[in-house]
Amino acid sequence: METETERRSWQSPLHQTLRSIKKLCLGGRRIQLCDNWYQVPYEARDREQQDDYKHIESLAKNARCVFDIGANVGLTSLVMSRVMQPDGTLVAFEASEACCLVWRETMHANGYADGRQAKVINALIGSQLGQVAPFNWDFVAGNASAVSGSKSSSRLTLHKAVTTIDHVVEQLGLKPDVAKIDVEGAELDVIAGMQQTLSTYKPSLFIEVHGWPGQPVAAQAESLKGQLAEHGYAVKDLEGNELRPDIANDGKRMTRCWAIASHPNKTTAVQ
Repeated sequence: METETERRSWQSPLHQTLRSIKKLCLGGRRIQLCDNWYQVPYEARDREQQDDYKHIESLAKNARCVFDIGANVGLTSLVMSRVMQPDGTLVAFEASEACCLVWRETMHANGYADGRQAKVINALIGSQLGQVAPFNWDFVAGNASAVSGSKSSSRLTLHKAVTTIDHVVEQLGLKPDVAKIDVEGAELDVIAGMQQTLSTYKPSLFIEVHGWPGQPVAAQAESLKGQLAEHGYAVKDLEGNELRPDIANDGKRMTRCWAIASHPNKTTAVQ
């Protein structure tokens, strides 16, 4: 049964009405990502530091099939779509229905039609197909999470059916070259659900690793390295050094680090 807090926070018609008013008043705006300008909805946040985006762009360059897992409103999808093969396919995965709608607006505003080069799948990606798992929903906020201990600002937990990357790859006949994973603490579950994909296609990975009170980001990073080592992946930080096991965690708010994982036998994308 919903709590009073959940009843107050779950106001989808009100959210839509307020968004329509804000959209009418504010419209879209232009932001710069990796030295290029894009038209985005008002929900998209400015990014002062873009080291992560530049590495994501580098990984996606000339790729034919790219996954954006935890796509939010589409900023990383824009960056990757611009540099991948013109006839390639970008598949975005996002658990929030609200984010999926804004993602489509973002892509259409910049010339990418949903269903052609770029498409979005509204799904909670996890470790086991057919599970039902909680998802801390927060409209279009970037910290919505399937991890109950994370610092999501959501006041409403939805229950969603889970699918896996392996299942989607098989069903759609995809061969991913690159995957970006930013799922606010659920990255270990995502990796656990793409074991066949890692073994068969060996996609390069950009992973945002999250910690939260009770689960230091260092412990999360070590578990991630162990998962990927089973498939022969090397896991580095953005400077190309081995991902540090002693990343600080202040215990007060979510902390994160970025990891790039690559397989030595991965073939180079077509130039």
